Amino acid sequence: MGIIERQKQDIQKQIILIIEAIEYLATVDNTDIQTVGAYIADTDFLATQHFLLLTSPTKIKPTKINDDGYYSCEYEPYCYHGELQTWINDFIYNSVINTKLQPLGFAKKRFLLHLQNKGFAISDDDIKNSFSPIYDDMCIGDDVAGFAFYEALPKDYNILLQENKELRAEIEQLKNKQLNPNSPQYGYLDSNNKYFAIEMKIAHEVWNNLYLKDNHSPLPHGRQVKNYLKEKYKATDKAIGRITTITNPKDKLSS
Repeated sequence: MGIIERQKQDIQKQIILIIEAIEYLATVDNTDIQTVGAYIADTDFLATQHFLLLTSPTKIKPTKINDDGYYSCEYEPYCYHGELQTWINDFIYNSVINTKLQPLGFAKKRFLLHLQNKGFAISDDDIKNSFSPIYDDMCIGDDVAGFAFYEALPKDYNILLQENKELRAEIEQLKNKQLNPNSPQYGYLDSNNKYFAIEMKIAHEVWNNLYLKDNHSPLPHGRQVKNYLKEKYKATDKAIGRITTITNPKDKLSS
């Protein structure tokens, strides 16, 4: 296979022309193109898609389709939703293919995954044989160079969002447990417990104060502990010695 033919095949995996998309979905859903065309032409559906132009058999270009009545001086849209809907209706009802509709398509992978997420029986093989759009400097115009094209589909985004919320909740729970003396693993911090050990509680406090968020003090460990305990608790030298020993950073027991 030659280079040009390979490039053509790669492009075909990145874009599905709107006309092809209508015919494809009609086959998948076993329904008529009028029903499918109306589904695809719906403004809510169009808002989920990334639009591409097939500028040559080996090149695609991202483009913008605006909502009706929306105007931006930053770029000239390829067309508006209303125009696109008219072109689709001309095709599905009158078999007329507008010259501006003919090269217009969707980012193929996003289109197929969106349909699959909506419950359509899109085969995994079709999705595997589709690519996200690949752009280079030659095919991106100044009017769309700033646009971002992502494959973050609603289903995938919602999964990630939910996982993020769950992880944040777990982190908050762990933080609360650290601060809650009634938590089973931190019961020794509860001053109401008859087995409460004040020096263990203070040792825990000292270690957190010195090392929980890294430590950049130039002073040695013992001096830091002594300064902290003298200032906050007016501790005796013997108590300072015991707490200094137990909070001294070591990964092995002393012999």
